[in-house]
Parts: sequence; structure tokens; C-alpha cells
Amino acid sequence: MMLQLFSEPYSPLGNISGEGLSKVLGTPALDPLSVVVRESVQNSWDAALDDRRATFRMHLRTLDSRTQDFIRNSVFADLPAGSMHHGNLSKILGRDKGLRVLEIADFGTSGLGGPSRADVVTAGHEPTDFADFIRNIGSARDTAMGGGTYGYGKSSLYRASACATILVHSRAKCAGHPVERFIGCHLSPQYTNNSGSAAGHYTGRHWWGRVADDSVVEPLEGQEAVRLASDLGMPARDGGQSGTTIWIIAPDIESDSDTEIMARLEQSLLFNFWPKMVAPGPESSGMDFELMLDGVEYPVRSPESVPPLHLYVEAYRAMKRSVGATASSHPEESDDVHRIECQRPKQLLGLIGLKRGLRKKRNGECTDGIAKTIWERSHHIALMRPAELVVRYLPGPALETDAMEYAGVFIADPDVESAYARSEPPAHDDWIPDGLEKREATLVRVGLRRIRESTEEYIGWKRGSNEGVGDRVAVSALSDYLGGLIIGGPAGRRVGVKKKRGKKRHKSAQGTVKRRRQPWDLRQPQPFDLQVIDGAPAALFRFQLRCENEAAPLVTGQPSVVIEGGREKATASGARPVVLRWILEDGESTDGAEIRVPMGYRGEIVVAVSMPDRCAVDLRVTARRPEGDSAASPASANGQQDDSGEDLHE
Repeated sequence: MMLQLFSEPYSPLGNISGEGLSKVLGTPALDPLSVVVRESVQNSWDAALDDRRATFRMHLRTLDSRTQDFIRNSVFADLPAGSMHHGNLSKILGRDKGLRVLEIADFGTSGLGGPSRADVVTAGHEPTDFADFIRNIGSARDTAMGGGTYGYGKSSLYRASACATILVHSRAKCAGHPVERFIGCHLSPQYTNNSGSAAGHYTGRHWWGRVADDSVVEPLEGQEAVRLASDLGMPARDGGQSGTTIWIIAPDIESDSDTEIMARLEQSLLFNFWPKMVAPGPESSGMDFELMLDGVEYPVRSPESVPPLHLYVEAYRAMKRSVGATASSHPEESDDVHRIECQRPKQLLGLIGLKRGLRKKRNGECTDGIAKTIWERSHHIALMRPAELVVRYLPGPALETDAMEYAGVFIADPDVESAYARSEPPAHDDWIPDGLEKREATLVRVGLRRIRESTEEYIGWKRGSNEGVGDRVAVSALSDYLGGLIIGGPAGRRVGVKKKRGKKRHKSAQGTVKRRRQPWDLRQPQPFDLQVIDGAPAALFRFQLRCENEAAPLVTGQPSVVIEGGREKATASGARPVVLRWILEDGESTDGAEIRVPMGYRGEIVVAVSMPDRCAVDLRVTARRPEGDSAASPASANGQQDDSGEDLHE
């Protein structure tokens, strides 16, 4: 079978050009591949069925020679006029081998249903998805609380193709009956044909299908569509499973390797759609994601295992617990969850959940645009409408120390969802109140301001009197601790920090032993924050360590419980504080009681110590050469020791 080409002529009333369609997204802040991922998943989510969990798959494929010949001779046998784009498309299709496609497929969705033509009046509330996606430009959304609003996102698919060409196969319903469709689409600049029966002005929009008697192009339908999709190797839709498959021909992806491409796709899915991966409640509230490279599955990690997304997941779940599995107009507030409200007019704008934690070591490299905003250190709020697709990460004030970060999640209330939807640009990557009518602009503008204020209150941030901004330790109860007093013991009695004793000197028969200098300088840690780690309180300490170029000491932490009159190894119940984690300045972390620091390390180290029975704790650190090193021996806080191996400082 051979598809027929139809090139759209300008009508007397005018049309949008192919080049104009390719530019309707403007200049999004994200890279083109990230925009494709965002727009494609958003479309699939809006098409998700109510009674099942949808699956979204991206598959980067290299076509074999048989498939490449078939697509060249049967699908694109007839190419559009216009030397530049005819030549570009024919050059790509004419390659001997190596033609690639980026396959985007969803399952458990409604597919592209409704009539195939844009001028057909449907009965009742039948969707017009096929006409809106294939033919129309900028149709209003017809999905309540959906992610899309403009219908412009499809232009990102053409922009991602080196020849601005896609193939679409969909199984859906039209007038209540199953329908299978296949069509090809291509964009080029407008052009004029000056010769023959085809003379005229053309928009640059082209389709491959079946040209009807009235000269309107129609998709292949029924078994013809099934066979063509099968011959190309598109995924089969067994058992009448509805959904859509899109091929982006010759994806224009700037990358050094396939591994990097897959990493970029995974990060884009994770950082944009983690709420769908962890959504609670019914199956239909979430979505499954799959990545494949030439038929081999590329596993998508869980958001909980990818810092800093684990903090966003915690904030999201805290918010969900406050309202239950479904939305509520009277959610319970807590330390981590707050209502965002507007007073004039009186209106609930949404909920914000916030979580703070140690900055965990990052896994791999940051490749995706939206991930870069929170990758180095998170101090952002994920903005979402009720569809729970991340619009953007709004930055807030950073915490005082690089070892700590926080994450926030704001979900707009359904009653104001339409205002926030209308504030989004075509790329759906921001909330911009300018241009909205007064009431809606107020709701969006006040919401953004209240989000920032709530975040500042949560982290204890305050404006500096001289420089305009300033940070302070977020846990106010730590102020006495930092000032030299610790609340000790279960009864909460205030005790003074034990004074530092003088230096010890040990004598031998020959007199005083000289201290041997170690090739590092280690300062004793100071407390600076409290944090909840794995559901239990922990104290954070920090200290400086400066090593000479060839030195890589083993640093050991010795925590103790502070009680009246001194320190003990355990509480009255026998529970002992333990060192949970060490964090270096570059974010590298190590769990356990000791850490082998990198050779020549110079900088700050943060240590997290558990607080058993919520008692105050103290920490002392020592450094020594690892076993096997010459002159291995324990070292005191300042890196000096005597020959007996006893520390010189308490």
C-alpha cells in the first residue's frame, strides 16, 4: 500500500503556515527534548482513562534496512514541493542505513478519538481529539483539570525532528465505535507553486493518508491502518487496547552518546512527572513510565532514590496525608503543611508542603534543563495545578549551610485552577499573572507571594537590615545550644557545656615527650542545626579539616549524651547516639562512624548524629592514619599527639 500526499493550499480566508505553527511555542526556557517529553506526557495524561493506570513509553529506535526501505517507498513515496524541504526530507530518507525514530506511545488512554475532520459537528460531549491534534491549531482544552490548555504542544514534536515530520497511529472511538487510524504529517515554510494544475500558494502543512473525492486528506482506517503500523514495527494494540503511537522521524537530539540521550529522557521524566510515579489513591491517579533503546528496556529509577526528589516526595506525601487521598476544602495544617489563602477576595488558593533534609550525594550527572534548577542544592517549590504535573520549580531562599536543602510542593486548589491554567504560556512552564483579568491576576499574584512567605517562615529566613537578605538557623530552639548551653537529660535541665581541659603532657624517663606533628589540621565540631532523619531527630555538627597534599586521614566520630555533670556513652534507657552520616563540601556523603577523607582535602565536613530519647548530644572527632600507613596512630582535634597515643585535648 502507498500513502497519498496532500499539501494544504491557502484558503481565501487565510491559514497558519507550517513555519508559523513550528514557532507557536515561542522560546521555552527548556531544551527541545525536555519540551517534547513534557508536552507528550501531558497529552497522554489528559487522555488517561478513569478506570485504569496509563502507561507512557519512549523508545529510541534505529530502523533496520527493510523497515527503512518500506517507509521510503510506501509512506513517503510522494514528497512535497519546495526544493529546500523536499531535498531535506529526501536526503534523510535516502540514507542507506541508520534512520532513527523516537517512538512515543501511550496505553490505557482514550487515543485520538472523534471525527477525522474538523468541520464535523459531534453529538453530545464526544471529544474531537483527532481533529484537534492533526488539523486544528490552538483549540481550547476539553479535559476538566487537564494539563494542557492551548493545543500548541504538538509543535514541539515537529521541532524535534530534523525533517519536521511525524507519523501517528491511534486506536480510539468515534461515535461510540472503535476506530484505528494512521496518518503522516510534515511542516515546511510556506511556498508558491507556479506551474501545472497544482499552481498556487501553499501553507507548508502536509499530510500522508488517503485523499477523498472532495480532495480532503483522510487517515488510513481499519485493517489498512493496523497492517501499516505492524509493517513499520509500531507496538501492537492487542485486545482492542486504545492509545496513540507517534514516531518523530530523525530526532534532532544533541548528544554525545545514546547513553546520554537515555539519561536525559529519564531525568526529564523524573523531574517533571515524579508526582505521577508516587501518586497515592486509585490506580487511575498515577502513571507508569518506560524507556527503551533499540528494543532493550532502560529502567526508570524511583523518585525516592534520586536526590533531591526524595524531599519533594516527602513534602507531597505530607500534604496528601493532610487531606486524604482526595481533595478537601478543610485540610489539616501541620508544621510541614500550610494553607495558602487570599484575603481579598477571600479564597483558598491551595496547599503547600515543605520538607528539609541533609543534601544527599547526587546520582550521575545533571543533563535535563528543569533538573538543573534544583540539582546543585534544592531550595525550591514545585508548582502544580490539580493535574499534578510540575509547571516549574520556584526558587526560595537557600539555607545557611550547603549541607542542607529543602523542597516544597504547592498544588493549586480546584476552585482557582482555571486562573492558574490561563496564566501559563503555551509551553506550560510558568505562572504569569500579567494579562489576566483583575480577579484572576490577583489570585495568581497573591498565591505566588504567599508561597514565598510561607517558605520563608518555614525555614526561619528573615530579611537582613543592611544587605537586604540574610539566613539564620531554621530551628529556633537551637539558639541556646549555639550560644554554649545545651538542654540535657529527659527532664530538660539546663547545663553548661563542659569546659575544655588543658593540654596533657606525658613524661618518660628522659623527660617531656615532644608532640609529633601530623599532616592535617582538624578543628573540633560545632552544632548548628537539628534535622529529622529516617523519622528520628538528629543533631548536625560541622568542622574544618585541612590536609596536606599527600594526607588522607581516617576521621572517626565519638558521640556522647550530655547530662548534668558531664557526658555519658548512653542514655538512662541504654540507647546510644551514633554517627549517621558524613557530608563533604562537594556533596559526597558516607554513612557510618568514620570516613576516609580524600587526599589533600581542605574544607568543611558536616556530621549528622542521632539523638536517642531526644537527649542532647555532643560530638568529638579524631583523625589517624589508616592501617597500613606509616606511623599509624590516633590524632587529636588539632592533629597532634604524643608517643603514648593519648589525645592531647578533650
